[in-house]
Amino acid sequence: MSAAIVLHAPLPAEPLSLRWESSLLQSLPYARRLQLEGRSAPQRLASLAGIALVLLGAERLAGQPVAPRNLSFPLNLKPSLAHGPEFSLSHSTQLVASCVALGQPCGIDVEDAPLEANAADIARLRHWTATEAVLKAAGRGVRNM
Repeated sequence: MSAAIVLHAPLPAEPLSLRWESSLLQSLPYARRLQLEGRSAPQRLASLAGIALVLLGAERLAGQPVAPRNLSFPLNLKPSLAHGPEFSLSHSTQLVASCVALGQPCGIDVEDAPLEANAADIARLRHWTATEAVLKAAGRGVRNM
């Protein structure tokens, strides 16, 4: 049986100092923690918010808590969750989203729409996000093309 869940949220315009952010960062595998610590505060918050959504979605599908240490982020490969569902996450400067699925690959992408976008710009953006989501589901992503 396959099931999927998509979770999304807006990101704050200003970086916040949140208790969950530090706690989640410390519970991640060491290599991923080092990567995130090297990012700017807004980029780190966006990545951690995406991870939090993945963990929440996985918990909802599994019916039990999922430990952040079970996440794996291999270089140039699709991230994975040991003994867990497939997932994909994406963030922009304004949004964060995750897709978590049992029994099937999944992919998701979000982008910020330009304020003065016309219909053609929106159509291109929709095409781009759909393409990137499919590539992520296939485990390729834009970097692996």
